[in-house]
Amino acid sequence: MKTILIPIDFSTATQHVLDYVSAASKDIKIERVILLTSMYTSVYQQIVFSAEYMCLNESNFEIERRGILDHIENLCLEFTEKIDFHTKVEKAITELPLINAISQLIRQEKPDMLVLNSDQANPDAGYIGKNVIPIVKSSTIPILIIPSNAHYQKFRSALIPIDFQALDRLTVFRQSLAITSDIKPFIKVLNISRKGDFEHEKHNLLRLLTGFSISVHQTDNPDILDGILDFIEQNDLQLIMALPGKYNFFKRLTHRSITQTITLKSHLPVLILKQS
Repeated sequence: MKTILIPIDFSTATQHVLDYVSAASKDIKIERVILLTSMYTSVYQQIVFSAEYMCLNESNFEIERRGILDHIENLCLEFTEKIDFHTKVEKAITELPLINAISQLIRQEKPDMLVLNSDQANPDAGYIGKNVIPIVKSSTIPILIIPSNAHYQKFRSALIPIDFQALDRLTVFRQSLAITSDIKPFIKVLNISRKGDFEHEKHNLLRLLTGFSISVHQTDNPDILDGILDFIEQNDLQLIMALPGKYNFFKRLTHRSITQTITLKSHLPVLILKQS
């Protein structure tokens, strides 16, 4: 993998993401990591808007800014010491709002992947963790979402939940997986639909995914999320893979919060693939 982009703030969630990536770099060749900080959000999220800050002058503001820049520098130095020594670590500091900054960096630097923390309910999730959904929606590159309780394990086996009534969309999986060719786990495909002829659709799936190491499974649980959680508990998995937008099985789970759905109440990171 040539380049990954990690938006950072000053939360424990950001530190967890950096620790996860540094551990992963021992198994996955990463040429470059860009650590992105948006001063547009960083400066203001440090300030509690109360009476004592109503008269914040330019000098006070510059002190706040200097403190943030020093913190970023220290964070980058610590990360550089932990990550594989072949990996180049770069800082990107911008005045743009976070979403705009991420979009601009994706256009300019063409990273292969965006890495985020997802634990929106965690008080230590930080600004980035609390805005993971709009970031995911706006990103045009694959996104690895890491729950706060996830500890890095080599990606030996990955789960792809999919509705067998939409197998024609597997061509999108093929296009997307090509982007993340450094991650080549054994794929366990889980049919989340109880409709149709399972054996017939399984044959079609195997034909569409020729060349991949896969096994095909089915859940009969009427609750999709519970069925996925049961499968995770019963199998040795290190990753969940999914497509965004109308292709995404998460869209089926409208009765649950999207944050619960992404983390699946489990320790597994989720790789959301994008169409090339």
